[in-house]
Amino acid sequence: MEFRKVQKCDVGPVHNMMYSSGVELYDYIFRLDKVSATDFIKFEFESGDGFCGYKNVTVALEGGRIVGAGCFYDGSSYRKLALGTLKNVFKFYGPIKSWLVLSRMRHIGSVMRVPKKSEVYLSNFGVCSQLRGKGIGRGMIEHQYIKTHD
Repeated sequence: MEFRKVQKCDVGPVHNMMYSSGVELYDYIFRLDKVSATDFIKFEFESGDGFCGYKNVTVALEGGRIVGAGCFYDGSSYRKLALGTLKNVFKFYGPIKSWLVLSRMRHIGSVMRVPKKSEVYLSNFGVCSQLRGKGIGRGMIEHQYIKTHD
């Protein structure tokens, strides 16, 4: 298995894997009118900023195919990622509808806490549905742990 930073052109498989990490939460926060949660995730991914931005995502590859994705960050990166997502919400939904999305986002603290500067946190983590249970997630976490502690 190989691990690397994601590239902007990887949007197709990656934004769907990230969505799979919390379908109900993503839908509650980001689905609005005729806009799906995956529309926002794709937008944020392509922007490069925020928790789903391609600049912040690591992928696992098997046979050259992306089979897992996740955003690893520490407490010192959290604020920058949160501001990136905030900026993307306003760009994507506009100045009026953004407030509804932001009011829904306030519930995120119940499932996601701000990490300490010394901690590495993983969010938006998904593995290809056909390959779950095969150790891909464990491999990504071990890879990140080794990378962080070298």
